[in-house]
Amino acid sequence: RLFRFHLQYKKWVLISYSSTILLAISNSIYPFFYKFFIESVTGNNLDALPMYMAMFVAVILVSNLLDPITWWTFDKYIIPSMRDSRAYIFRYVQDLDFAYHTEKSTGSLISAFKRGDAAFWSISNELQEILLLIVNYLVLLISFWIINPKYAGAAFILFLLNLTSIKYLVSQNITKRSDFNKEEDNVSSHITDNLINYDTVK
Repeated sequence: RLFRFHLQYKKWVLISYSSTILLAISNSIYPFFYKFFIESVTGNNLDALPMYMAMFVAVILVSNLLDPITWWTFDKYIIPSMRDSRAYIFRYVQDLDFAYHTEKSTGSLISAFKRGDAAFWSISNELQEILLLIVNYLVLLISFWIINPKYAGAAFILFLLNLTSIKYLVSQNITKRSDFNKEEDNVSSHITDNLINYDTVK
């Protein structure tokens, strides 16, 4: 449902995700240059130091350039996507039969609209952040594999353990959030409907 609105702007989605991947890679390779610097100094290979320094500066410049590009292109598709989703949902609710609207309060609908709007933005933003984390993790695994495959195996096992705990915590969070949303809708329905009745009587 989310990507159906995103993919109407495929060009900006592709540019934003590609920029995110490159940004994650550039941010993840800094430690390699520290290693090169130390090896150059301790190995008396000072001739290679200027080259490593130039590469390090280039990576920093690329990273600093990619960061605003990533979020600028993110805005290019998320803003119209949110507009399209709002229009679609409002049109869908308006097309529902009269029986639905007599059973639903205006306050609870407004609460659901606002919550869905915030969730759309939050999920889209988190997808970008998750992609950054995945690429960073892959670079970490490759680095560990180069040093010693056992380190990469340990990191992967730790990742699986984290996934297991995250699955449990997220399911608990969703359950609690669902209960909270029901109460929020209930309160919003009473507040809004009372104000509507007040204005009607007044």
